[in-house]
Amino acid sequence: MRIFNFNRQKLWIPLVLIATLPIAVAQPYAYVSNLSGNSVSVVNTLNNTISATISVAASPSGLAVTPDGSLVYVTNRGANAVSVISTA
Repeated sequence: MRIFNFNRQKLWIPLVLIATLPIAVAQPYAYVSNLSGNSVSVVNTLNNTISATISVAASPSGLAVTPDGSLVYVTNRGANAVSVISTA
């Protein structure tokens, strides 16, 4: 009896998206989590330089930006917490 029938090509795209680095964009900056550094780097996308490094709780692993770009939410799996960064 076959339970799962899936197309490998269709499965590949979500796996690639899941495997990418945690990054969020609030123009003109990108926010990149540094898992072992317990911080988030703010990258200026206009000149590809790090503008700031922000300390957050242990093991930041996921990022999300509010629709208006004013806040970045950081999930911290090592601390079981969420950090909030104001982009203003």
